[in-house]
Amino acid sequence: MTVRPTDTLDAPNPLLSICIPTFNRAEYLKKLLISIRDQTCQLNYEIRVRDNASTDHTESVFKEIAGDLDNWFYEKNINNLGGKANICLCTEGARGSYIYIVGDDDYFLPNAFSILDSLLKTAVIENVSSIFLNENIPHGKDKFVTKFKWLRYVSINVPAFITGVIWKAEVWLNYQYFDYPSEFSLPQLDCFIESCIEGQTLLSNQVIFKITHAQSTSDINYWFVSRHALVDCFEYPELYAKVLRCPDLDFLTFLFVYLRRILLLREIYKKILVMYYCQDFYKEVLFLFEKKHGSNLYGFTILLIKSFVFNSRLGNHLSKKYCEKRQNIQELSKQKSLSHTF
Repeated sequence: MTVRPTDTLDAPNPLLSICIPTFNRAEYLKKLLISIRDQTCQLNYEIRVRDNASTDHTESVFKEIAGDLDNWFYEKNINNLGGKANICLCTEGARGSYIYIVGDDDYFLPNAFSILDSLLKTAVIENVSSIFLNENIPHGKDKFVTKFKWLRYVSINVPAFITGVIWKAEVWLNYQYFDYPSEFSLPQLDCFIESCIEGQTLLSNQVIFKITHAQSTSDINYWFVSRHALVDCFEYPELYAKVLRCPDLDFLTFLFVYLRRILLLREIYKKILVMYYCQDFYKEVLFLFEKKHGSNLYGFTILLIKSFVFNSRLGNHLSKKYCEKRQNIQELSKQKSLSHTF
């Protein structure tokens, strides 16, 4: 059930739908909404906020900032449905030609809509599947790529960041989430990989937003606790394999991807150290780990690392020493429930 406003049915469809899934982050959301409201460029857009049953003053914040704007919409779930489901629901009613899922704890810079307007108009003309925004892409101007040449500069996990990708609406809305347990799934990342395989991507290193709260997923920081911090172990190996199977991948990009997939083992090793130290927290998903890996040499290597950590004194000792240095991991080991953050 939702609390839902009446959409303006006779209004022309916008160019962009900004979709914001949120849960109990009223003050962060307020900063984001103000940064949108105060844009000076007349971008053809709509706002769709999906509240995942917040218990704070999220709804009143939206009403305060939105006022009587007829292209701002708010929906509220009666119960918390989990982060993945809320992302999906947030985009279901989107009318824009392109969909931009924005983290509720980020905010736009003053010139953001001007840049977005230019990027979107170019995207429409060139019929691109997605737009990838990352300041670390080293080029002087926006450019188009096919397949995965962007991986020469940016790790595969970067597009997992929820505010980093804009999709052609039909690409996102027709995407089928893969069948991993919902705790691990990063649908926006897998959808981006699929869009790169199937079509053309527009890359831009222009900075349009800032991160308020969440950190990069390249480190073990547990900002998204409901994933059990196992995304490196479950999804990234699968996604790297999907890229490597892509037809017509040029040799240099293949080499970059292959080497980064090997380097990923280092991050997986750190995750396994945490898994052993926090076995009570991870016990519901450890069996899935065994089931997922072992079908190929890469997966077998992951299982060897797990066997070393779990079944040797040295592995046990290294796990203890590593985790004792990280207070956030000690706190994680005490948790008995999982809370979705959006």
